[in-house]
Amino acid sequence: MKSFINKIKGFSKKDFVKVFSLAAVSSFIKILSSFVSIKVVSVIIGPSGLALLGQLTNFNNIFLRIATGGNNTGVTKYLASSNGDEQKNKEIIGTSLFISFYLSLICGIILILFSGYFSALILNDIGQQKYKSIFVVFGITILLYALNTKLLAILNGFKEYRKYILVDIISSTVGLIFSVFLVFYWNIYGALLAAVTFQSVVFLISIFLVTNASWFKKDFLFSGYNKIIAKKLTLYSIMALTSAICVPLSQMIIRSKISADFSVNDAGIWEGINKISVLNLMIITKSLGIYYLPKLSSIKDDFKIKNEIIKTAKLLIPLVIFTSLTIYLLRDFIIQLIFTESFKEMRELFSYQLLGDFCKILSWLFAYLILAKSMTKTYVFLEIFSCFSWVLLSFLLMNFFGYKGATIAYFLNYVIYLIFMIILFRKILFNKKAAL
Repeated sequence: MKSFINKIKGFSKKDFVKVFSLAAVSSFIKILSSFVSIKVVSVIIGPSGLALLGQLTNFNNIFLRIATGGNNTGVTKYLASSNGDEQKNKEIIGTSLFISFYLSLICGIILILFSGYFSALILNDIGQQKYKSIFVVFGITILLYALNTKLLAILNGFKEYRKYILVDIISSTVGLIFSVFLVFYWNIYGALLAAVTFQSVVFLISIFLVTNASWFKKDFLFSGYNKIIAKKLTLYSIMALTSAICVPLSQMIIRSKISADFSVNDAGIWEGINKISVLNLMIITKSLGIYYLPKLSSIKDDFKIKNEIIKTAKLLIPLVIFTSLTIYLLRDFIIQLIFTESFKEMRELFSYQLLGDFCKILSWLFAYLILAKSMTKTYVFLEIFSCFSWVLLSFLLMNFFGYKGATIAYFLNYVIYLIFMIILFRKILFNKKAAL
């Protein structure tokens, strides 16, 4: 009994468990704020409004990733593996900020100049142009968003987990306040406006929290552009921008297909089940990003990599199974609690969506290794293939199962993706010399 207690105590002291605990607190607050936000949005604007908000969110993600240079993962990776080299850290931070600053300006100008076009294309705002100002505001504030995400990447790279989590908690709280306030007063327009502005306010808070950090110095932040560092970060830019374009674009295509072939309400219901997935996996994805990626980046030995994967899997798999089963059994209650009666058809989508979530987490245990080891060509190929497969499977299965086919496609797509991951890393995974 005593040895068992000591084993539990030893396990609780492990870095991943500590980070996971912090991430759990952050995620709980984010889940709570997301729950309130989704409830308010779904009650006031309904499924059709939620579908419209989903389109804008996907569009935002593309531009926001471009504005940051898509190199935040690279910044985290190289800072985590720099072994405290101050000069190297200075070059990484300065170069990444230089890239983000100029790309944000370019993105902002494009958003402002083509605001009317984007309003019509993304939000089907033809004629009245009532949503044009949304894209103008987005263009004005995108620089602040890019700088905020850059600060988070730096905090993660230096393993300042507590500050990282604190900023994330504040971000969730501010997002909730913005969403509820603006939706209450301006309905759909308010929801769209909140989606493009709240991160800019968070930036001001982030700056305040990091001013005492050792790396927050003038010579660090404005050390200029280093070509060698820029080339290394470019590899991550390619990977991140591939995801930033492919994943949201896939969702936009599928959502548009559901709207055209079935109804906008059905597209909103499909968007709702995607929101459930985000809430289901929030703690896990945050923990992987905060701890798992920097950890894999610092490991060079295949044996230790395998051990890290297995150790992480032992903690995450039971958790995913538990949360997924709980959500499935309480699906009717969740629909009533988070959404409204108009979303009741969503109950038919839970089984395949939750199975897809399970396969997604398993595959991500390996996908993060691709990021950590800068396997750019492999990552780009798999990302494009996966998104193409998801869209193709969705189109095919919707012919037989209605819009439910998109959810079945989500599950099958991640089964295929997981198989690819196992084949790709079979030498590490099935290496008998590595201790379990």
